[in-house]
Amino acid sequence: MAGKKFVWIWRERVDPKRPKVPNPEVIVLPVADLGEKEALLAIDPETFFTTDHYAGYEAVLVRKRVVSGQAKHPGGAQRSRDGL
Repeated sequence: MAGKKFVWIWRERVDPKRPKVPNPEVIVLPVADLGEKEALLAIDPETFFTTDHYAGYEAVLVRKRVVSGQAKHPGGAQRSRDGL
C-alpha cells in the first residue's frame, strides 16, 4: 500500500490549551493537486473547507453531514448510482 493516500478523521483544536480531538463529522480527503482542492472549495463550500493547518497541502476537509449517498456534479446536477 506504499504511496497510497487514505481518508482520515479530522482532529480539531476545540481548546487552545488542550490537544486536538477527533471530530467524526469531518474527514480529511487527499486530492490530486492544489488546483483540484481550490475547485472543490469553490464548487461547494458548504461541504468542502480547509484550515490554515492544511494551507498548501493537497487535501480538503469534508463535512460528512452534508455528503449523501449520491455524489454531486459541479453545477448542482447529481450523479446516479451507475455514474451517469
